[in-house]
Amino acid sequence: MQTHMGYSHPMFEQQIMMRPYMLKDYIDMIDYYFINEYYVNRKPGQVLLIFVARVNMAMYIKGFLKQKYPELDISTYVEDDEYDTIFKNDVIIYTHGSAGTALDIPNLTRVFQTVPMMTKQGNVQNPGRLRNIEEEDVIYYYFYTNAIPAHKKYHFARKHLLISRTIVTGK
Repeated sequence: MQTHMGYSHPMFEQQIMMRPYMLKDYIDMIDYYFINEYYVNRKPGQVLLIFVARVNMAMYIKGFLKQKYPELDISTYVEDDEYDTIFKNDVIIYTHGSAGTALDIPNLTRVFQTVPMMTKQGNVQNPGRLRNIEEEDVIYYYFYTNAIPAHKKYHFARKHLLISRTIVTGK
């Protein structure tokens, strides 16, 4: 959402949460990537992080995924959630404020970044959570839409920052 101060992704998520048809499409998009880029190739112990802007979005995604994939340990890491949550779940949905820095999660193979951002620190830090795992692909995904000018702008800035730090492939 565009405000007088610029783009606000928390407000964008709030608008999605208020519109059932948008929420369904948004969750279907996340679920599509969840299935095709994590679930079908997942080995026991491999972890997925999903970054969101708002606690209520994290809670909603957690509820959806837990219902659809009851065999997985799925949790949030927001507000007052226990720190050890990040070490005993297959999927962790969390907000940037909760994550902090120096968060090293063993067997982290996928990161889904749903929050577009312009800051160098955020754009470098989030994919940097992934560590090399021998004989495994570790992949950072970020979501954006060309329909929102700020998303498009942030995409080009992020791509420019990450090109020298990652291996970029197209799908």
